[in-house]
Amino acid sequence: MSSLKETIKAGVVIFRESQKGVEILLVYRKQQDDWSFPKGHVESGEGIKEAALRELVEETGVHSKNLKRLPDLTYVDDAGRPVRVMFYLGADHGSKLKKQTKKDNEKPCWVRLADVERQLSHENLRTYFKNFIFPLLDAKDPVQKSGSTLAS
Repeated sequence: MSSLKETIKAGVVIFRESQKGVEILLVYRKQQDDWSFPKGHVESGEGIKEAALRELVEETGVHSKNLKRLPDLTYVDDAGRPVRVMFYLGADHGSKLKKQTKKDNEKPCWVRLADVERQLSHENLRTYFKNFIFPLLDAKDPVQKSGSTLAS
């Protein structure tokens, strides 16, 4: 068992329904050179849901209400520290993505439900998506083919 203190993070998986079907908002993080869900550290004195919503707005410009709590994602980071990400699921209702500047470290992008698993950079996020997110949203997506490899 690790003697290191667990790092707590908060995140939001945001979806929208468009003419392309269900889409998920992912963030390209330039410093890490990876694709992820909007998430980040919980600041001192901040609640988990409050932190998740703050991270969502900071990284994407999107606002969401009526968040549904999802199962936690736990992993050990590259430095050997235990991490717990407390995720929420939320819907977008026409928010505009934030305008990008050269200083921005994150670039938000809407990704079709069928492409999210391939787009995510880390195996733990791909597994989390396949086990917890895809089953919730697959039924909402009329464009998604029933024989998708994501559903298996």
